[in-house]
Amino acid sequence: MTQPDLFLVASTAGVARGGMPEAEGGEARRPNPYFRPRAPETLARRGDPETSLEAARKIVSSGTDAAQCERVLEALRRYPNHTSADLAKLCGMDRYIVARRLPELQAAGLARIGGKTLSHSTGKSGMAWWPA
Repeated sequence: MTQPDLFLVASTAGVARGGMPEAEGGEARRPNPYFRPRAPETLARRGDPETSLEAARKIVSSGTDAAQCERVLEALRRYPNHTSADLAKLCGMDRYIVARRLPELQAAGLARIGGKTLSHSTGKSGMAWWPA
């Protein structure tokens, strides 16, 4: 059985009003029922300033976190057995964003950690990620 796409329409076209990513042609995509975005409160730590929680609420309500997860999942499927730093470079995203989204995909059952590998982008050893 193959893992379902994060969204039923697999393009990364943008975000529609109401925070739902758009499919090509402007219609809103329905989120995959297997992926449950995290609550904003879990994205910021207890001791973080209120601005961190505000930022977390904004990325969840705008659909930014879901769109980032979709891009990371697409890169992971295209380039398995790479570190988060490698995946970031391959999909043109900041490595910190990718490193935060991979555990969310793992919790949703869409990604898994493999063994230790050498990062092509940093030259250091790291954990390889695989699609689940």
